[in-house]
Amino acid sequence: MKRIILFLLVASLNATYIGCFKDAGDPNGLKGRDLNKFFMRSSDMTIEKCINACKKRGFKYAGVQYYSWCFCDNNYGKYGPSNNCHTKCVGNNNQICGGEWANSIYSTTKSNTNNIEFNIDRPGSDYKSFDLKINNFLLCKDACENDKKCKAWTYVKPGIQGPNAKCWLKNSIPTPYHNPNTISGIQKD
Repeated sequence: MKRIILFLLVASLNATYIGCFKDAGDPNGLKGRDLNKFFMRSSDMTIEKCINACKKRGFKYAGVQYYSWCFCDNNYGKYGPSNNCHTKCVGNNNQICGGEWANSIYSTTKSNTNNIEFNIDRPGSDYKSFDLKINNFLLCKDACENDKKCKAWTYVKPGIQGPNAKCWLKNSIPTPYHNPNTISGIQKD
């Protein structure tokens, strides 16, 4: 039930939940932080308050952390994923605001999921592939969207083609096949 509420909240904010990521650095400032362009602390912190603060300042990502902290930046993930995002937001105890030295990361813009095909592989027509240091299919989708040559993409889960997740960019749209270890998408014009 909480996941459904979180999804509806994030959808209403035109934002996308990305995941839980480690943080490090100055305990009272930005030096060495994963998201290190802006921060604030609030006695009524919520996910929407943090996303709106980051969006208003033009940042792509918002990270809520440890009850009441909010961090903003255009990049995230330099310390890798974390599994301890479990603290409740001080402003809404039905929401999770990261954890101790862990950010719940959100994109401040809504990701278009209409062209995402879960459990689908599109083998062939590959012109570029690369490992993903972070296990997030949206990075593969973004790489395709930012490459004019790309017509489709396939994300392969970690452990299938090596220890890391892998992204395959395609210069045409191959036939789809069911594969529970992949996520694919088509680039719409």
